[in-house]
Parts: sequence; C-alpha cells; structure tokens
Amino acid sequence: MEADIRVAQNRRRNVFILKQIRIGHENQMHRLNDSELHAIMQDSGLHVSLFQVRTMLQDLKLPRPDLNMQGYVEFKEEFSEEEGCVVISEIILTASGLRCLQRRKNNDDLLFN
Repeated sequence: MEADIRVAQNRRRNVFILKQIRIGHENQMHRLNDSELHAIMQDSGLHVSLFQVRTMLQDLKLPRPDLNMQGYVEFKEEFSEEEGCVVISEIILTASGLRCLQRRKNNDDLLFN
C-alpha cells in the first residue's frame, strides 16, 4: 500500500514537471533550470529537495528502449564550482514528452498517458 502511494506521488510530480516545461514552451518563456523548477514546485506545495528535482529530471531523460522511445526531457548538465555539484539547465521537452501530454478538451488540463 505504501509503495502504491509513493508511485502515485512520483507520477504526480513527474506530470507536474512536464506540465511546467510545456507551459514555458507555450508561453515562449526562457528554458527552465533545476533551481527555478524547484522553486515552482515549492510554491505549488510539492515539498521536494533540489536533489530530488535533479533526480526526477534525470529519470525523465532516460530513454525507454523497451518502448522504442527517447526520454521525455533533454537538458544540459554541468558541474558548478559554486555549488560543488552538477546543475541542470535549458530543460526542454522531447517529442516523446510532447506525445505523453495531451490537452483535455473540457478544462485545458494536461494529462500524462
């Protein structure tokens, strides 16, 4: 039961990340980085650490060879001397990421297939 709850939370967070990236694309805003995405998630009541955001982004980037798909997002990873760790910037949706999101006709929400 607890594992089911954890899976549902991770799925919700992944959908939220993809939705925020898509909103940025649609509004022609600059590309998000990990810190900005972390702040958006915190402001929306999703309590995750910056490390968790980076891990979720890296998971969303992994290709799915079993489904013959690329990852859902692409981004640049660089080591930051200031932070002493890898930082993620210029996050974009891939074709697979766009395909997994669809618009609901009645309320304009984004769904994860």
